[in-house]
Amino acid sequence: MLTPPREYANMRSKQRPRPSSTQCVGAILALGLVCILLSAFKADVPTPRHEQFGSQVAEMVDRAEMRYNPYTRKSKNRLAMIIPYLPDSDGAPTFPTYFDLFATSAAGCADKIDFLIFHCFVPPSLMPNEDALPANVKLIDMNEDSKKCGLSSLFTRVTDERQKNNEMKITLEKLTGLLSTQIIDYPYILVEYKPAFGHIFADYIEDYSHWGYSDLDVVFGDVTRWIDDDEWNDYDVVTYGFGDQDRLYLRGQFTFHRNDPKYINQIWRHCRYVQCMR
Repeated sequence: MLTPPREYANMRSKQRPRPSSTQCVGAILALGLVCILLSAFKADVPTPRHEQFGSQVAEMVDRAEMRYNPYTRKSKNRLAMIIPYLPDSDGAPTFPTYFDLFATSAAGCADKIDFLIFHCFVPPSLMPNEDALPANVKLIDMNEDSKKCGLSSLFTRVTDERQKNNEMKITLEKLTGLLSTQIIDYPYILVEYKPAFGHIFADYIEDYSHWGYSDLDVVFGDVTRWIDDDEWNDYDVVTYGFGDQDRLYLRGQFTFHRNDPKYINQIWRHCRYVQCMR
C-alpha cells in the first residue's frame, strides 16, 4: 500500500479551528446583503446549462428552474391574452363602444400581460387610435381583402392531424374559404376554439411563458394582484369561478395556460368536436 507524503498526512490529521461567533454573524449578514441586492436589481441567478445532457434533460431543468427559483420565475412570467374580434354583421364595422374602457383598464397589468387582439373587417377609418392605446394592447390586422379574413387560415390548423392522415373530406383551400364566409355571418363560432388558441396562434406567442383567452367586455385593472405566485408557476391551466368552483370547466372570460407547445397546448385534441372541422 502506498503511504501518502508526511506533509499530506499531517494536514489531514489537523483539526481546523472553530470559527468565532462574530465570524458566523458576519457571514450571515454578508449572505443576506447579497440576496437583498439580487432581489432589488431583479437579477437572474445564473444556473448551469444542461444542453450537453440532451434536450429532454435541459427542458426538465429549465422547467424546474422556472418553478422553484424565486428570482427567475418572477421575471420570466409573461402572459399573452388572445382575443379574436370581428364586428357583428348587422352592426357598424367597428370596435365596441366600451373598447376604450377595456384598453384603459388593461394598462393596469402592463408589466405582466399583453392583449393580442386579432381583428378583421374593421376599415382603417373606424379603427381605434393606436397611438393612444397602452403598449400592452396590440391590434393585429388579419384582413386579406374585403371579403376574406386571415383568421380562417389560422383556425384550420386544428385539422393538421387529419390533413396529415388524408382524412379531410374537402380540400384545405375550400375549407379556408368556407370558414371565412362562416365567421362573417357567425363570428361567435370562434369562441368554440378557445382551448386550441395556444396551437392556432403558436407563431405569435413564442416569447410568452403563458397564453390565455378573454373578451373585450371585461374590465381588468392590475390583474397581477390577484394571480398568485403558485398559479404562475405550479399549475398548467388556471381559471376562475364565481361561486361554482365545484364545476369542472374553463371560464371564457379569463383562463390561462402554461405555454407548453408539446403537451399543454395540445390538450384540446381530446375534444373531438374541436378538431372535426370538415
